[in-house]
Amino acid sequence: MGRAWSRCVPHRATLKSKHRRRAQQARHGGRDATPASNAGTDPSADLQDLFFKPSGRQSRDRNRVDTKTRQLCRQVQQRLEIALGELQDPLLQGLWVESVEPEGGGRTLLVHVVVDDGAALLEVLDRLKAAQGHLRNEIAAAIHRKRTPLLVFMATPATALAGQEGEHIE
Repeated sequence: MGRAWSRCVPHRATLKSKHRRRAQQARHGGRDATPASNAGTDPSADLQDLFFKPSGRQSRDRNRVDTKTRQLCRQVQQRLEIALGELQDPLLQGLWVESVEPEGGGRTLLVHVVVDDGAALLEVLDRLKAAQGHLRNEIAAAIHRKRTPLLVFMATPATALAGQEGEHIE
């Protein structure tokens, strides 16, 4: 009985050689791959694919980061529009948040605001800078992140969006 059982189980050396063969086939492109079939390919392209092409997981992680960053920007834009409307300053209540874009890896957000009165651009930026602490507190309460991003404001007159020449003032 012991002899029959030993005949059914392959020898350990046979198992190792099968694993080696399969690993070698995987490295060299499968069972049918021969050095002659790879003669026309560029070896540097293989190296680039091997070392510089992101793996599936890295690609998914990068897409997830981009998705999360876009989600953060949307949340900040929505909360800023509400917070600006709640301020007691009539000049800041009339602002419209055009867009929020990540800058510097997501630690800083560039906020584009539209000002109705083009002559008051500098005044609006000064008041936004003064209210920045309050606005960051509002954002921190809304986004539930470990660190609240810094806000950099860029003002655009409403006439610039209507097709006329305008200025971006930072």
